[in-house]
Amino acid sequence: MAEQALKDTATRQWMDVRMLGDMIKRLLGSAGRFVHWWRQELFTLLPHFARRMLGAEERIVLIDATSKQLEARLWQGGRQQGLGQLMGVHSATSDGSVAERVKAQAAGAEEVILQLPPDQVMQRDITLPLATEDNLREVLGFEIDRLTPFKREMVSYDHVGLARNPLEGTLSVRLYVVQRSKLEALVARLKVLGIQPTAVTVKDPEGGSEMPVLPVVPNFLEGQRRHVRITPMQRLARISTWVMLALLVVAAILPLWNQQRHIRALESALSSVQREVQQSRKLSTELSALADDYHFLVQRRKAAERPLSYLNELSRVLPDDTWLLRLEVDDRHVGLQGESKDGSKVLSLIENSPLFKETRFAAPVVRISSTDTDRFNVQAAFEEAGE
Repeated sequence: MAEQALKDTATRQWMDVRMLGDMIKRLLGSAGRFVHWWRQELFTLLPHFARRMLGAEERIVLIDATSKQLEARLWQGGRQQGLGQLMGVHSATSDGSVAERVKAQAAGAEEVILQLPPDQVMQRDITLPLATEDNLREVLGFEIDRLTPFKREMVSYDHVGLARNPLEGTLSVRLYVVQRSKLEALVARLKVLGIQPTAVTVKDPEGGSEMPVLPVVPNFLEGQRRHVRITPMQRLARISTWVMLALLVVAAILPLWNQQRHIRALESALSSVQREVQQSRKLSTELSALADDYHFLVQRRKAAERPLSYLNELSRVLPDDTWLLRLEVDDRHVGLQGESKDGSKVLSLIENSPLFKETRFAAPVVRISSTDTDRFNVQAAFEEAGE
């Protein structure tokens, strides 16, 4: 008993630690998104000149490749400004003044996003086992050949989580795939102009003219991100975020640490009484064996007494002009076949007995003219003790 309790406690402790790891992972992602949103909402309350001085306005250069021209726009503080058309999607020529203007704006921007048309990006919703969550990108890479008509080395891909179902042990994600040759051709044309995208994504066909949300998902650059400019206010916000997350982690781990101390104290106490528990278990086994023997004898005695009592009751209630040709007795029923001067009277006599119930004729009463008697077939159930 003590060993099993310790095993159950250790199993629960391991499950708690694993659940805590998953919770911290989800908490870090949610907290980062919340802090980003919270910081932006606070900064929107400041005047425009104050946000500009503090460097709190996000600057995003968006290059849209969904039309025949590469059109560049600058997003800052929720407002957009057209920068001009760089070049045709399939053309190497460009307007030098527009390229210089875009290059200057990109130098101080948090993100330089290249937006691909939806018809160049393959999307597919898939369901995977929850165990693949820790190395999901590698698993998707191995599945590219099966899920798409391309080889893995021919595409760039990314994914977005849709749903997580721990009860069913499944994870639903949306896979985005773009041909690497087309992607690299666009990026190479921009590099010629001195413009280096920090993210390549797909344009939302239902999205309006809203400021892009950071971080960019999906992002087909596969980790080729540059170091972005960090303002003092952003650095302070990041430090505050990490402090808050550290406090949350401590608050989550401290109860488990206290629980571990309590478990160690219980283990010490259990080890000191282990011999007493084993002795009690031995006595309990012996007592259980004696009880089983006692109940066996009682049941055997009852089993022997019940048929005799029922036979004695039948002998008492049946008249002297009645004799039995067949008697069947089981644990719950009795069946009588025989002859009597008045066969219909036999049913009422048995029915009035306190030891029988549900009395009925199993077959019609037949008159035998040769013996001037009635042949009957009666069945009845036993009344249980205590009913």
